[in-house]
Amino acid sequence: MPTEQQISRARDRWNRLLRRFGASAPADETFDELLAAYGDRQRHYHTFAHILDCLEVLDRFEHLAIQPHEIEAAIWFHDAVYDTHRGDNEEASADWAAATLRSYGAPTDAVERVRRIILATCHEGEPQTSDEALALDIDLSILGRDKAEFDKYQEQIRREFEWVPADAFRSARIKVLRSFLDRERIFRTNEMRTRYEDGARKNLETALEELVATQE
Repeated sequence: MPTEQQISRARDRWNRLLRRFGASAPADETFDELLAAYGDRQRHYHTFAHILDCLEVLDRFEHLAIQPHEIEAAIWFHDAVYDTHRGDNEEASADWAAATLRSYGAPTDAVERVRRIILATCHEGEPQTSDEALALDIDLSILGRDKAEFDKYQEQIRREFEWVPADAFRSARIKVLRSFLDRERIFRTNEMRTRYEDGARKNLETALEELVATQE
């Protein structure tokens, strides 16, 4: 759970961001809605802590962005809708982001770029812009962290899918991990590839070996 200090700082950051998109008054109501969404009991990894973590990574690599405030908006919303029983979470999250930004008078082209960044977090295709690539790298940075942090992430993902039988979850997870390992590059930006690629491949290979071993 985020601390009151973390929430207060995040609220201030949120309102600074919304001013970039045209808000003339604090957007506290939407912030509280997002905070409630990320605090849903079914979430274990895709929580407010994940958003704060992504924002920290953005801050470290912001110099790579063309429109950093658009990436930040996408980060805030990219898992706003998250239900492991449905298959349109990204689309619903993108729609929520677009409606919110439009309500504050954001330019149409900026809204569409934010929407496309969120849709790209499906991780099913190639990013179409450098900002999309950076946003995807930020979202995937957990793969290249130290083993303890990666293992915690793995455990949290399993808890989010606890309704899925063990064998079915294992098979699906093996497919996901292999899909990342089969890529020529997991990370699209050179700096983030330098920082995270080797660690990600080591973590993924170890996790895959463990899953395969339990399947036999």
